[in-house]
This record gives sequence, structure tokens and C-alpha cells, in this order.
Amino acid sequence: MKRAHDVVELVDQNLVMRFGLTGVMQSMCVLKIGNYCRLYREGLELRARFTDRDDVIIEKFPNETLAENALGVASEALRGQVAEKPARKSRWKRFLPWIVAPILVLALLEALYFYTLSDNNESSAQSIPLMPYAEQQASGLDPLLPVLGPVEQTANHMQREPVLVPAKFAQLLGEAATKGYAVPFAVHDGQGAAETLYVFSDPNCIYCRRFDAQLEVLGKKYTVHLFPVSVVGEEASLRIGEQVLCLPPEERTAWWQKALQGVEMPSLPTASSCKEAVEDNNQAFRAMQFRGTPTILNGLGEEVPERVPHTAEALDAWMMSARKR
Repeated sequence: MKRAHDVVELVDQNLVMRFGLTGVMQSMCVLKIGNYCRLYREGLELRARFTDRDDVIIEKFPNETLAENALGVASEALRGQVAEKPARKSRWKRFLPWIVAPILVLALLEALYFYTLSDNNESSAQSIPLMPYAEQQASGLDPLLPVLGPVEQTANHMQREPVLVPAKFAQLLGEAATKGYAVPFAVHDGQGAAETLYVFSDPNCIYCRRFDAQLEVLGKKYTVHLFPVSVVGEEASLRIGEQVLCLPPEERTAWWQKALQGVEMPSLPTASSCKEAVEDNNQAFRAMQFRGTPTILNGLGEEVPERVPHTAEALDAWMMSARKR
């Protein structure tokens, strides 16, 4: 029997969606872009709002995380359609200087604010104590990040304050990768921070499954450490992550890729430290206020900018530019 998948495709002026893997209704939905207004999430439901008729429910999901992930996938497809449209001449171009000037002033003030804040964080981050689990101490594993307290989850993630400076976070990621928190997706001897990628990935994330092929290409050139998280698939992803991290390092990559393809892993005994390692990865993901999976960072602890597509070619160019700075 063929495994169900989530399908979100833009066909001409129609957005075709069927959430056969993560949805509850699992029905096919076709939206005409011409009279489309916007997509939004209402609780566990993904809905569409039109200008000429009532809102419609596209799909229902078991939890809000999956609903938010579906909204992101559909919104990305719509942004691609908008980008293909030719730019139209606007009558209000003469007002452009009045719009641009305040934006530039705000951007300058924000840059000054974050520069001051990063200096403060750099001086204080060194003194945050680690809080290891007893089982992790016995097995040689230490937590990936200090316990920073709960992070308030809001709908607006646009304003984020840095928790750790990139260099410190990169150091912690490197240490965690050597202590069993990551899948050694690709390791090349002798490579340093400039040739290293860190990736936070959820096996039940649609984006992560699509990104796997690009990651294989990048792995031929760069060292890649992949940190399993369960921020999308919750218990299902947690189970996969702990099973993979309990395998010998040389077997983890193959089974991780099988899990992304929907292959069910055999039931093997797992240690509590493996589950706690995934939970620590989740804690680090939320503490750093990352917006979604996959989250990609270079060996200097810098996150890939939103403007950079998640393709091997674009990420390689971004990595090369970071080496020149």
C-alpha cells in the first residue's frame, strides 16, 4: 500500500493541497488564486479567506504545531506565485521617499540596539551554569545548552533577541556533536568551522524531508552534524530521534534518512539518555527562538538568512561568502 504524503503544489492559478500524512480530514483542496485573499490558522484548522465568499476549512490537524507547519508550506507556495508576477507601476511612487526615510531610521536604531545587546550577551553568556541529567553524566553526555527557563511562544516571531552570541553557540554545538546529541550526517577529517554545517531537523517536518536531497549534496563538500528535534511531530518524532541517537554513530545517518522516507524503525531498547538528548535539542531550539525546521547554521554559529533558498547551490554560496568575511 502506498504511503500517504502531504502535497502542496501550485498548478497554474490553482493551489492544490492534500495533507494525507499529517491532516485529519485528508481531503483534496483546490484554491483558485484569482479571488484568493489569504491563508490563516484558526486553532487546529487551516483556513482560507476570500473576498467574494465565506471562509473555508482546508484541513484539520491533531495539534497546533502541525497546523502551523502546514500554514508555512502553503504560504511558501503562494509567495512563489506572487514572486512570478510582473511588477506593476504604482501611482504613489512619488510618495516613496516619505515611506523609505522612516524605515531607514528605524533600521539604524534597531541595528544599534542589537549591537549593544550582543555585547552584553557576550560578556554574560560565559557565566551561565550547565545543569546535566544524572543519566547523562553516567553515559558521558552533557546538556547542549544551559537551562534558560521557558520561552514564551507567540504568533509573531519577527522580533527576536539573541540568547547567545554565535561563537558561543557554535562552541556548544561542536561539543554536543562529539557527545552524542547529533547524527554525523557527513564528516570530513581536517575540516574546521568554515567547512561545517549544523542542522536542526524534525523527521515529521515536510521541509526537512525536501531538504534531505540538498543535504546529501552539501555533505560531499562539508561536514554536517544533524540535531534531531521533535518540535513538529512531537511524540512520533521524539521516538524516532531517541532510537536514532541510541544507534552507533556510523549507523545513524542511514536510519535517519530511512525515517525521513517513512520507513519504520525496528523496535530496539533505548536508554533514557537518548530521549533526554532529543529533549535537550528541543530546549536549545526553543531557547534560541528558531522559527522552524530545518534550521541551518554554519560552523561560526550564524543562522542562514531567510533570503537564502534551502538549495545546495545557494547554501554553498552562502558558506563561501562567510569564509571571506
